[in-house]
Amino acid sequence: MIGQQELQQDIFNSIIENTFSHAILLVGDEGYGVLPLALEISKFLVCKNSTEKGFCRECNSCKKAAKFIHPDIHFAFPAVSIKDKKRKSVTSVDFLPDWREQLLESAYFDLDAWVNRIATSSGRPDINVTECNQITQQLNLQSFEGGAKVQLIWMAELLGGNGNKLLKLIEEPPANTYIILMAKSDEFILNTIISRCRVIKLGRISDDDIDANLMTKYQISPEESKQISFIAEGDWLSATRYVEYNNDELLNYAAGLIGVSRRGDIIEIRDWVDQFANLDTSSKRAIVSLTNKLLKELLHLKVMGPAMMRLGNRAYELLKGYQLVGTMTVEQIEIISKILSDTDYLISRNINTKVLMYNSCLEIESVFNPSVIVQ
Repeated sequence: MIGQQELQQDIFNSIIENTFSHAILLVGDEGYGVLPLALEISKFLVCKNSTEKGFCRECNSCKKAAKFIHPDIHFAFPAVSIKDKKRKSVTSVDFLPDWREQLLESAYFDLDAWVNRIATSSGRPDINVTECNQITQQLNLQSFEGGAKVQLIWMAELLGGNGNKLLKLIEEPPANTYIILMAKSDEFILNTIISRCRVIKLGRISDDDIDANLMTKYQISPEESKQISFIAEGDWLSATRYVEYNNDELLNYAAGLIGVSRRGDIIEIRDWVDQFANLDTSSKRAIVSLTNKLLKELLHLKVMGPAMMRLGNRAYELLKGYQLVGTMTVEQIEIISKILSDTDYLISRNINTKVLMYNSCLEIESVFNPSVIVQ
């Protein structure tokens, strides 16, 4: 697990002191470690030799939990349609081998990555009524190994109204039973569920933790690691994407988003949008986030000069090439930053990318040229 050590220790202490809630809701971006933290908690709960230092990693329970095959740790997550089976009958059980495979690779992933792994056809992923009924049934059974039972529900916002089926269970679970829900945001979770849980919101991972783990995992230079840590803004998933993607290409896209929008050449904008639309969702969001970082660097330039740019000389030369250095006002930067934040959110909601980005480019152009009319 990357960072979050203080929070993890507080939770472990509450379990030892018997003050841990039977139902918790972990809220935060996937890259902050919501799922990894839930997995660590579940391992601690089933370990036969847990201490304030953590779970032992040596007992049979720990060994099973490490392989995600412990019979008393149950998983629920968004599922999709599969061939020759009615959607209402499809549950997490149908995808458990894929789930274990994903967790063994990395517990840092988002819904897009998960759906890309399991989807064989189109359809909205969700956690259906059948899944909720299965959760209730399995948690009312006796523990297989005589200890705690733990139910993890990943992407709980996709329960929707089906979450009503779990209200009684969450409020009054069987003895020694724990329910850990995870969500990127509690905005789409029923208030009746939220009120029955202890809500724990994860903050960003420290730049130092990301920096150290990047150098260990990817053997990159300290300079590159610090730049990526700065861009990632405490999100380990974002940090790994910046390493795995071509960083120069991402910078080209990011600077180009502002540069071509400012120039206002419709053909140039269209070509940029067409190329952008062919990227995967993760790349698109990484580019929009990086563009916002470039805007912050422009503010930094006004005060400290190019020598202090945390994104390096390559970013400075790109911004200079698009004539963005020293030409944008603070107000323009703030307005465009808001446009980009809204754009990132809409990309995450799977809005048509071509229409969205074309409109966003026109909105950005209108910041430089108020006579531009945005539909």
